[in-house]
Amino acid sequence: MVISRTRKFLLIGIVAAVVCAALLAWLLLQESRDEETLIHLNENLSAAGAQLAQTEQKIIASFGEGENVEGSGGHLRTYEANGIRIGFSGDQDNDLYGLVSSIAFWDPAYDVYSINIGDDRMAAIDTLLSQGYKHLTEGMYRNGEYIISLSGAETVELIQIWFDDKDLRDRQY
Repeated sequence: MVISRTRKFLLIGIVAAVVCAALLAWLLLQESRDEETLIHLNENLSAAGAQLAQTEQKIIASFGEGENVEGSGGHLRTYEANGIRIGFSGDQDNDLYGLVSSIAFWDPAYDVYSINIGDDRMAAIDTLLSQGYKHLTEGMYRNGEYIISLSGAETVELIQIWFDDKDLRDRQY
């Protein structure tokens, strides 16, 4: 059976449209997956009310002024008495510009995915892996645009969480 030239072009057009639609659906899913990760991460973060993407005004209202440390990619507010350090992106291209983009804590009262300071480090790693995080480098785990770092030898001594904007990964601050 010989397929006419018109039918051949029509078939190619249909296949191309299906491929484009599938690609668009995949891209939309990737975008929403990162957003879901932020929501899921914040739902599983207990750090005296501090969460990623909060305004600096809300943090100051909750914790006070703290010690402000300026950096080239933003600034940090450290609250030693509360065992927490909160970072704000100063890069206007960052999706979390001017908002909380990192949280580090060393107070055992705080947790992420029920991982606390003092917990067994290997059990904490297993928890992160079960939440969809992938091993990045020693002590660092990524899920979408979010990284969690666990410091400590046998037990977790410091937990750091930050937003790693995919569009800015090549920038050096």
